[in-house]
Amino acid sequence: MACVSANESECERCKLGGRVVPDPEVGGAPKYVVNQNEQLGRFLAAAKDIKEGEIVFRAEPLVSGLQAGCAPLCLGCYGPLPEVDDPDQLKCPTCGWFLCSDDCIFSLRHQPECEATARSGVPVNITDPHAHDSLYDCVILIRCLMLKVKDPEKWAKLQNMETLEGTKRPKLQRRKAKALCALLTARFGLPASQKEMLRLLAVLEVNAYEVRMPTNNVQAVYPIASLPEHNCMPNTFRMFEKDLSVCVRATQDIPKGGHITVTYTDSLWATPERRAHLFFSKHFLCVCNRCKDPTEMGTFLTALRCQMKDENGGSTFCQGAVLPVDPLAPPAESERQNEKEVWSCTRCGYKITGLKARNVTRRAVDAVHELDDSDESGPREYEELLCELQKDLHQTHSTVVDVKHTLIHLYSPQYCTNRKLKRKETLCHEIIRMAEKLFKGISSLKGTVYYELGTSILESIKRDESSKAEKEKRQKEALDAFTKALYHLQYIPDCQPEWCVAEQSHHKMHELQTSIHQKD
Repeated sequence: MACVSANESECERCKLGGRVVPDPEVGGAPKYVVNQNEQLGRFLAAAKDIKEGEIVFRAEPLVSGLQAGCAPLCLGCYGPLPEVDDPDQLKCPTCGWFLCSDDCIFSLRHQPECEATARSGVPVNITDPHAHDSLYDCVILIRCLMLKVKDPEKWAKLQNMETLEGTKRPKLQRRKAKALCALLTARFGLPASQKEMLRLLAVLEVNAYEVRMPTNNVQAVYPIASLPEHNCMPNTFRMFEKDLSVCVRATQDIPKGGHITVTYTDSLWATPERRAHLFFSKHFLCVCNRCKDPTEMGTFLTALRCQMKDENGGSTFCQGAVLPVDPLAPPAESERQNEKEVWSCTRCGYKITGLKARNVTRRAVDAVHELDDSDESGPREYEELLCELQKDLHQTHSTVVDVKHTLIHLYSPQYCTNRKLKRKETLCHEIIRMAEKLFKGISSLKGTVYYELGTSILESIKRDESSKAEKEKRQKEALDAFTKALYHLQYIPDCQPEWCVAEQSHHKMHELQTSIHQKD
């Protein structure tokens, strides 16, 4: 039985017997062209009309490695290192780096650091396979420098990537480049000038993608994937396959000539946080339509609650939305700059400084992190925190949305009271309404929340003693939720955690379709 999808066509899983696999490479001319202008530098534009869900491009990584400071992973497959009595069992016999199996000794991914270490004549001597060692931070640099020797064509591609040459690098980064040059030359025999190392660090800083893995994240560089421009409401989304290939698909229809955009930040962060992250990590200021709009397309993810009391000095507060007057003001690098920034209430005009607004938000974020790290962080504690947060923050502030999203997943339907089931449904609808304003077309956030909504409705149907007609109505609501969940998650590869949610949505959707059609 075919899925009831939004465009009344079969989803990927139905076509493939309930599973989704990577699409074959599309022959013919690329679907994009590389353009250039003074404002953006190089960017991608659609060479033809691209349909929602269609692959824009797929690319293999030029180079990859562990994230700086992260716990060790196998350098061959990026899988977790097993627990063993003798750590020497996990060491590559040639170089001493830790690997998870004999197969990974001969992995092409592991060969650069293996060869460089072997040529130095001194094996790596890390004693604990599960503790971070600063040498792991050098692996991706070793792999980059080995391209210079082993694959000049790939090295040239790496050198051709954007580094934002006009950006002044901090003294700390220059000192780091100097120290790394000395280390890599002395320890691994890989000479590099300070200027060359500084550029290499800049390439990774500007272009490397964080790739989610089951136990830890890694970083990877894809020359073509670094060209789409950033937008806080992008028209594409990316998925990483088991081999670290990146697949970029359209979230919505992109007309011929339209710019192909991605996001370099967390889409659920508020504008000040997104712009500060981009400014300090990617060295540019976003001026997209969402950033220009103080209300963030009507979501109010930045807004605080106005604390101005009524004119008679009573206890009633205005409760309007306090927003930055100039959302495109550069991120403050000091408290003095924050003092000059002005936030104003949309209802009564009450004004506060940017410093006060930042402090309110910082306290809220700290409170959430403290609860996240606590051993006593159940639904009741998050509900209590939510009540406290909403005294100072708008009901759709990004931190409030974060807590509501956590609650949706904490409320396990089979263990919820009827009141909590209803609460879960309400929270799902709130987040979906917010997401619909921000994410046009396909969105994994909408997909996972629709799934949670569907499970809540199914549980309430089991307990409901209302009329047959009412139950049938609720079944159709659940079917709609699972259908939409699968629609948004149908392209998720099986190496990503959302894949299980997509599979469950597919299963429950077909069960409901069968049940409803039998009654009809």
